Amino acid sequence: RLAVVEMLHRAVPTLSVKQRDILLRAVETAYVMAGIEDFNPYTWRNRPPSFGMVADILHDWANEDEMKAHRQSISGCLTAVSAIFGHPVFNRLNNLSLGDILSSNWRLDLSHLDESVQVVVAETVLRMIFRSLRARGPVVHACSDAERFRLFVLIDEAKILAMGGGDPDKRTRILNVLATEGRKFGIGLILASQTSAHFGQDVRRNVASRLVLQATDAADARQNAADIQVAPADLLNLPGRGAGYLRVGQYGAERIQVVL
Repeated sequence: RLAVVEMLHRAVPTLSVKQRDILLRAVETAYVMAGIEDFNPYTWRNRPPSFGMVADILHDWANEDEMKAHRQSISGCLTAVSAIFGHPVFNRLNNLSLGDILSSNWRLDLSHLDESVQVVVAETVLRMIFRSLRARGPVVHACSDAERFRLFVLIDEAKILAMGGGDPDKRTRILNVLATEGRKFGIGLILASQTSAHFGQDVRRNVASRLVLQATDAADARQNAADIQVAPADLLNLPGRGAGYLRVGQYGAERIQVVL
């Protein structure tokens, strides 16, 4: 529940502390209405509540006399939820199932969506994937990468998830969860961004390989050069497309040319 509210806050940074508190209470009420109890595992298989249920709860509270003092905050929550979940992407008849995602290759193009909607869609999908593979248990006694990895997740423009409202180092952020726990459940994580400064400490500590291509900005060159232990001038002077440096583990960076 906290993860859901934190995700919505990153999508709508203008939510006040009071509005977030009311939204959390509405989400908690929706789980109670769905019959899901914290300390009763038998209820965890119940169908989870929808954001339609959360919106209905907020509507009911807005019309209750005992909630009159909070009416303005409730209206703000309703506006935020409606602005996101009223988007057509959440109201499609044809849906991509989690089973499809885990059984074959898919590319989810979110580039035409508003950034707030991108955050919600991407984080929801990633949390579904993580929970599903965690439920299968850790990968043990793997003899090859084919056995070690159940799924590779490649995220372009990952800074949208990493740097949204809130603390990028918070352990509950989905990229930090995937970086610290995903590998043991068979998730291979590939993140693309302009600089490693876009990511929290957990992500940077758990990255096994770094591929850095030509830099056009001196500040980015200094940051990326420090990560792979080369001189900033080495990145600025690369010959062009596909030229870069690869550093794996603690070994020194190697000059490479990606053939496109």
